[in-house]
Amino acid sequence: MHLLDIGGGFPGTRMNIEIIAEPGRYYVASAFTLTTMVFAKRMEIVNEEPVMMYYINDGRHGSFTDLSFGENQVVPIPLIHGNNSRKMYHSVIWGPTCNSLDCIRTKVMLPEMNIGEWMTFEDMGAYTMALCTKFNGFQMPILKYHASEKAIAFLRNLPVWSRFDKCLNLDNSLFVNSIINNLSWKHTETYRKIS
Repeated sequence: MHLLDIGGGFPGTRMNIEIIAEPGRYYVASAFTLTTMVFAKRMEIVNEEPVMMYYINDGRHGSFTDLSFGENQVVPIPLIHGNNSRKMYHSVIWGPTCNSLDCIRTKVMLPEMNIGEWMTFEDMGAYTMALCTKFNGFQMPILKYHASEKAIAFLRNLPVWSRFDKCLNLDNSLFVNSIINNLSWKHTETYRKIS
């Protein structure tokens, strides 16, 4: 969003007017990035064209529940090496449940991905964990926090640093940071990044 236009033509009378806005999503959406793993895939032929179906370890009953309530559309970003050399396919991204409504994204072009590779979704800070369910016995995602060195330096200067230090567990955060940089983790956990 670049401009919020609330219109015009307001009456010129001097009445006691309150203006209320709820920009919560605007402020928290960029708070973290969701990272998910491709655990299965298959190809279907639709209208004589190949379409890749990717199944990830989080879905509409987990961190993507908010997709059911609005027109938000997530953009998958593959975390793969050499994606410029991989063949591109029309793709559909599915969550892990057997629910036919557990569809994360349709009609998206992605390079061919392999099982065990990861994709990220930015701006997932609003209405994700708060709406998670344990549908079909799937547990809520495990959270791992990652903070950039710049963010940690900022937090260290705050009077309440000790609270952040316990939450972030810096030794673990640095470990997760190296894993993210090397794209070599094997866990089926959901990683969230503090930016």
